[in-house]
Amino acid sequence: MLHRCHIGLACTLLSSAYVSSSRAADFWGGSLDVTSNYLVRGLSFSNDDPALQGDIHYHSPAGWLAGIFASTAKLGHDIPATVELDLYLGYTVQLSQDWAARVQAVHYGFPWDRISRHYEYDEFVGALAYRDSLFFTASWTPDITTLTAEAAYRPNRSAFSYELATHLPLKGALAAVAGIGYFDLSDAADLSYWYWNAGLSYAVGAVKLDLAYVGTSSQAEDIYYPGMAGDRVVATLSYHF
Repeated sequence: MLHRCHIGLACTLLSSAYVSSSRAADFWGGSLDVTSNYLVRGLSFSNDDPALQGDIHYHSPAGWLAGIFASTAKLGHDIPATVELDLYLGYTVQLSQDWAARVQAVHYGFPWDRISRHYEYDEFVGALAYRDSLFFTASWTPDITTLTAEAAYRPNRSAFSYELATHLPLKGALAAVAGIGYFDLSDAADLSYWYWNAGLSYAVGAVKLDLAYVGTSSQAEDIYYPGMAGDRVVATLSYHF
């Protein structure tokens, strides 16, 4: 099972590549989602507007997985609304009864908008999971592009992120989620920042509702444009199949 709201999102769980200690199975799956704000590591990729999202993925018995994620997106006030399309490929291995690990490669694309296409990038992720409740993720991006608040345009720079998150069942279908992450943009924007979240998740059958408070440190406000970062309450309704 893949514990995530999206690829590369700070959503109810922060990690971009959660792994599970459950045994891999051969299956297709996916989700349809509507969220009040599309956040990536605490930054709004929907201009603080709601977003429609979808995902479809395949898991093989050998541990391989591949999938496609799509979301409506708007990267700035003066940038047209578009669709983000992400492709990902990964491999999960069971380390013990309690521990599992995953490596994953993701391409984040904006194929239908010329301006947003400048911000396409790739990411390589390593993740560890303990009993489906504690998750650590580290990722490297070799070609991120930033436009800082000082209008400094820096294409194809490297960046690193580190995330720690937890998922704790409370009662019945209710669970508590929390996480913290650090995004190192020292090469791309001469800064780094923290982001975090805490909230609740409620699942009934194939439907899940997530409500989370998501925040960033003040340094994040220097990325891209004013208002992209900050503290927000985000609600996401998902249907999993």
